Amino acid sequence: MPLLRPALRAESRGWFALSTLKKGDHLYLIDGSGYLFRAYFQAAHQDKKYLVRADGLPTGAVRMYCDMLWKLIEDTKDGDAPTHLAVIFDAGKKTFRNDIYPEYKANRPEPPEDLIPQFPLVRDATRAFGVACVEEPGFEADDLIATYARLGREVGARVTIISSDKDLMQLVEDGKVQLLDTMKNKRIGSAEVMERFGVPPSKVVEVQALAGDSSDNVPGVPGIGVKTAAELINTYGDLESVLKRAGEIKQPKRRETLQLNADKARLSFKLVLLDDHARIREQPGTFAVREPEPSHLIAFLKEMEFAALTRRAASHYGIEDVEALIPPLKGEGGERSEPGGARFKSKVNPPPRSTFGAPTLPLQGRDKITLPNPGGSHASSPVFLAAPGTPSSLSVPRIKRGEWSAERRDHLLTPSGVGASCDRRARHSALGAPLRRLSAAGPRFQPGLTKGPRRQRAPRGGS
Repeated sequence: MPLLRPALRAESRGWFALSTLKKGDHLYLIDGSGYLFRAYFQAAHQDKKYLVRADGLPTGAVRMYCDMLWKLIEDTKDGDAPTHLAVIFDAGKKTFRNDIYPEYKANRPEPPEDLIPQFPLVRDATRAFGVACVEEPGFEADDLIATYARLGREVGARVTIISSDKDLMQLVEDGKVQLLDTMKNKRIGSAEVMERFGVPPSKVVEVQALAGDSSDNVPGVPGIGVKTAAELINTYGDLESVLKRAGEIKQPKRRETLQLNADKARLSFKLVLLDDHARIREQPGTFAVREPEPSHLIAFLKEMEFAALTRRAASHYGIEDVEALIPPLKGEGGERSEPGGARFKSKVNPPPRSTFGAPTLPLQGRDKITLPNPGGSHASSPVFLAAPGTPSSLSVPRIKRGEWSAERRDHLLTPSGVGASCDRRARHSALGAPLRRLSAAGPRFQPGLTKGPRRQRAPRGGS
């Protein structure tokens, strides 16, 4: 049984299906930041050997995240299965709310030091599972979730938000949008929101504006808590009516604090109200559920040294020889740079040696490509063939995290020195990059190539 049931579609382009979110579809939106932090703190209670890779790279949160994502996908295959699925992340600390109120979330501590290098890795993990990964600078994940939930409602699709975040409860609409707390296996609808806030979902922002939120440094009205705020909203109808009719309130202290802090309440309303018209680059139709690429997923899990997950995925897809999956190339000397500037010694086996001599294609114009990367990891710089006569003035494109060549997926760069081959350590070259055509077997080095001289370094560009 596949990990995800492939979405029905007439055609596809690249990674994403050309489909449209429509009435009757079911859109799942995962609060990625909340999911990651939950994974991090859950992993912290486990044996330390599961928290770092052998080279010292922290991976505990990523491993737990993968386990949670796998479980979610498995649990939703039957019954109320999603037709569209995406994980939504925060792009950074600064958003439009900081322009409104510079102190917004200023009281929050920095993320744990061992979690920071895992931020980009968890995005790679999401893509390895074949799930859309979305973020947008200037907006919080909650705003993007609100926007996609609105788009889902407008076309008649059902929306399930994987989160228990109280800030998302304002989006709940019975029969259209609900929250799902996967840790408690609890669905959150209007009744649960009423129990939490004392008001229906549509009035949650009014209560939050009065009560404030110390975790986000939202000021609110001093002395007004959730219970009192709900009582005021239920009595007067909305925030503006409460503030305009504050003089009618019998309790002197409550009346006075509302009159003195009306501006804080209005400011807080702007901070807690989610923007459901946020700028987005990916349309929800591109989130169509699709089957992960087995070699991509397993190679990623193997590189992260998630032994149990690797075995589970290999068994799931009937792959017996996991070692045959070629890991991604590393930088010079078997090292690579990880997020945050730290360097970690790579344990992944480098690619086999190969000779230079087969017909090649020169790299020119649009043929400047990045290294096809079935494992989903990343080299800090590409490794190039240097053919005799190749102009040394050709520029060398750098590989960004997770980049893939869509134009030349049937080719693979082969490590080599000038007119010969190189040793097992991946070498960088500032020359051009002719390509060796592959067989139909896929993105693998051709077998049976003879070994060439060892440690023959390519000259630097311009020399």
